[in-house]
Amino acid sequence: MKLRGFKYSREDCLKISKALKGRLNTWCKSGKDSPNWRGGISPLAMRIRGLEGIWRKNILEKNNYICQNCGSKENLEVHHIKEFSKIFQEFLQQYPQFSPIDDKETLVRLAMTYEPFWNINNGETRCLNCHNLTHTKTKI
Repeated sequence: MKLRGFKYSREDCLKISKALKGRLNTWCKSGKDSPNWRGGISPLAMRIRGLEGIWRKNILEKNNYICQNCGSKENLEVHHIKEFSKIFQEFLQQYPQFSPIDDKETLVRLAMTYEPFWNINNGETRCLNCHNLTHTKTKI
């Protein structure tokens, strides 16, 4: 068995397993126990992101299927210039009368006509490497 780049023997694996039995997995909390919990709005955001297929295709066509940073034509992705999460928060603020948990269907229908989600000027084609570098730079 290989664990974190080191190969353990069968006996070592059994010892590690025995030592860890009964311990709580504190680093892998989910749902309301997670420190990142924001009231259950993630499923709504994922549903809206799932509608982006046409937007992505339009961005790729607009940029001729070429990375706008290095010119590569391989491993292409679409990058939001203005972050999707910010657009999503603005969208929710525009419709405060609807609950992101109870009124998902209504909000998804409204999202289909919310122009900032579909604005092709808010997208840019990037190869995987340039896209990763873009996000790494913004987090530093």
